[in-house]
Amino acid sequence: MLLSRQYDNAVGEQAGVRDLVQQIIGWLSPELRMKLEDSNEAVTLDFEQDVDRSVISPRVQERIERALHQHRKLMFNYLSPRRPDRKAVFHEIAPYQLRFQDGHWYLRGYSLNNAVENASFLRFRVSYILDDEHLAVSPSKVETRHLMPPRFSVQYLLLPEVGRGEISHRFPETKITRHDDGSAEVHAVTDDIWDAARTLLAYGEACIVLGGIELRREMERRVKGMARNYEFYSEGL
Repeated sequence: MLLSRQYDNAVGEQAGVRDLVQQIIGWLSPELRMKLEDSNEAVTLDFEQDVDRSVISPRVQERIERALHQHRKLMFNYLSPRRPDRKAVFHEIAPYQLRFQDGHWYLRGYSLNNAVENASFLRFRVSYILDDEHLAVSPSKVETRHLMPPRFSVQYLLLPEVGRGEISHRFPETKITRHDDGSAEVHAVTDDIWDAARTLLAYGEACIVLGGIELRREMERRVKGMARNYEFYSEGL
């Protein structure tokens, strides 16, 4: 269990170790994980394996794994809570990677609604993939190993109350510049703007996103949305 935390923010080759450890732990029963966590009362583990209480269909899991291993097109209906009409959307993708992240399984891949060369790189929470008649692995081969996930610039400023301490390397290719006032500027890259914004929001007011353009836009959208929500729900309190 301690090993899983040791590689929590790993990047590069060590990220493979982190993913493997998390996958192995994910196979354990909740009871066994509980015993491991309780084996040393002096150690507190912030473990997120039981965050997602939804059940992933064995058929969904089998189809995803087969499509990944055989490099075949995967087809499925996806029911996202972001859709107010609660209607499933049909997807055809070239699967790239199955990733365990923050207590959830995500399937990442390239949309095949257009040509692969112009495909969007998408992520799907596996528990939202429907086990219905549209779930299928196509005989068609789709090679993704030659394709690279998108790269987005990540630039943010940590104010002195955070920047004076040890700074976590939360993204690949992290480079840190410390300033005389105690603040620190971080430059890195990400392939997932949504997750990068979620990660940096955890710093609260101690973090200011400077760029890149996509990340700055996403952060502004979220912060403004949060402000609107607080203003709306504060009325009448």
